[in-house]
Amino acid sequence: MPQDHTASTVAQARVIRDGLDPTRDETPVRTATLRLLLDALIELGGQPGVEKIREQQRAAVAANTMTIARAQEAFQKVLDAETAAAEARRA
Repeated sequence: MPQDHTASTVAQARVIRDGLDPTRDETPVRTATLRLLLDALIELGGQPGVEKIREQQRAAVAANTMTIARAQEAFQKVLDAETAAAEARRA
């Protein structure tokens, strides 16, 4: 899907969403508009690179989680060492 087509479809979806009445259970939408939005969603979800991108994002999250855990461990070690040094100075 060309970028300008995607952008205009997203803009149209935002306009529809922002105009929804939250007090109503159903909202009339023109069939052509609904079809356009559904086709765009289906096309975006079926693009060949989507799964690869998803896997890359999972790997990045896992790596960042490990980095954060290691940083927390290092911080705790420094904190423990400083606490021990402070206690040794008091004694």
